[in-house]
Amino acid sequence: YLNSVFGSAVNINLLLNLFKEGIFGFNITSLLLDLVCISMMGIYIQVFFFNLSPDLFLWILGFTAIAYILKLILIQFLANVFMGRMEALMHLLMHLLFTRVLGLVMLPLLFFALYQPVFDVHELLRVILIIVFSLYMVWLFRLFIKMKSIAAVNIFYLFLYLCTIELSTLAILLRNYIRLG
Repeated sequence: YLNSVFGSAVNINLLLNLFKEGIFGFNITSLLLDLVCISMMGIYIQVFFFNLSPDLFLWILGFTAIAYILKLILIQFLANVFMGRMEALMHLLMHLLFTRVLGLVMLPLLFFALYQPVFDVHELLRVILIIVFSLYMVWLFRLFIKMKSIAAVNIFYLFLYLCTIELSTLAILLRNYIRLG
């Protein structure tokens, strides 16, 4: 299963075939990968932003899970309203693929960053944040290209749609990071 997930990160047609076969959908294995992603994001937020308040971890984990589920619902709703069913499916599948692979990659990286005694934890987490942000921008560009090839809407509307869903959430997170940092 993991080999197929990592292989579909390169080949989008493989991702669509896995979804049609029921392998990459909403099953127990995918749910576990989603939980790994939510947990890794929660741990990252806890250590990077609220290191001095360990009692907030359950709240952070809960809000991370709610935000993850709300984003999936928002993608599904807005893509179906403003675009077509195929565009909604493509955006949702590519988002799920990105977050599941990100959770699997962040698992060893976070544990290495937290339990190694040599480097400063915040500096390592900042490097991980820069790498994840760079990969996210590459993923967003790839999503734009793929959705442009299948969408019947204007490129400008597709750009506005992706800015609304993806970049507005990043702008809110960046604003809060600057305010807290």
